[in-house]
Amino acid sequence: MTSIRLVLFDLDGTLADTAPDLAGAVNRMLLARGREPLPLSELRPVASHGARGLIGRAFGLTPADAAYEALRQEFFAEYESALCEVSTLFPTMAETLGSLEEDGLAWGI
Repeated sequence: MTSIRLVLFDLDGTLADTAPDLAGAVNRMLLARGREPLPLSELRPVASHGARGLIGRAFGLTPADAAYEALRQEFFAEYESALCEVSTLFPTMAETLGSLEEDGLAWGI
């Protein structure tokens, strides 16, 4: 039997709840166009699909649409400009990481 030496986590949506920052990026884009922001409860289900899901929900566009790529680039810039403002670790993740370290296991993202 192989012993575990390393545990890897996906960051967005697994280790950290980044949906509020992702939603904030697309909502700033809506506000810049004079549109109302969408509630987090409406954006959270599509946040795991990243820019594609959020732009799709907020603007009704897909990667096949001509305007999509410009919005995608704008989304990335918006997200980068306000990265980790309200993102948090999911409950018990800090304890989980501490437990891994106590057991001598390396972890990463």
